[in-house]
Amino acid sequence: MGRRIKSHLRLRALIAEAVRIAGSQGALAEQLGRSQQHVSFLCTRARGISPQDAIAIHRVTRGKVPASMLRPDLWRRPEHVPV
Repeated sequence: MGRRIKSHLRLRALIAEAVRIAGSQGALAEQLGRSQQHVSFLCTRARGISPQDAIAIHRVTRGKVPASMLRPDLWRRPEHVPV
């Protein structure tokens, strides 16, 4: 697998962990202020995530799914995330 494909799979696995922590896609969506369809897209087809969604997931999961893992191009470490 190419590096790009692996990063997509890693992103989707992180989103799935955020869903597990929140309890459901709908619960995560509500906490993010997004639709359940958007969260479903992130879980199944997303190739990237916005900085805003990354920070929101970091907050909702209390850092268990850090924005620095969702967007390592923007933040190298969890403590660098502006939450």
